[in-house]
Amino acid sequence: MSSCHGANYADVIEEGAIKKACKKEWDALQEAIATVTEDEWNEIARAYSYGDMGINKLINEAYLALCKAFKKKTGLGLECSYHDEEEDEGCEYEGVFWCVSGMYQLSPAGKKMEKYVEREFWVTFG
Repeated sequence: MSSCHGANYADVIEEGAIKKACKKEWDALQEAIATVTEDEWNEIARAYSYGDMGINKLINEAYLALCKAFKKKTGLGLECSYHDEEEDEGCEYEGVFWCVSGMYQLSPAGKKMEKYVEREFWVTFG
């Protein structure tokens, strides 16, 4: 079995922009986060990045309310994610970060070729 690095990407959004769009929900999430340690919050965010919502009910409820409000307000999906630089060195983000989905759409020409094209990512070492 071989091993390799995998490339990832995200459309990262500043926390201030989230707070500006959904202040009430952002503040409620921050209050929920304040009930756990920083290490616990990091583990919860790490779980979210893998699609696991079962760690902390209070934070989950506030997180889902924020995501729903953000989608309603902006039309974009919102996700909390986590990256541990110890696992992958040389990355721009370490710790908790926020990303959005729905920023881009295919052009009319792209829609015609959509079934033939697949976005690929790779890492080149040199």
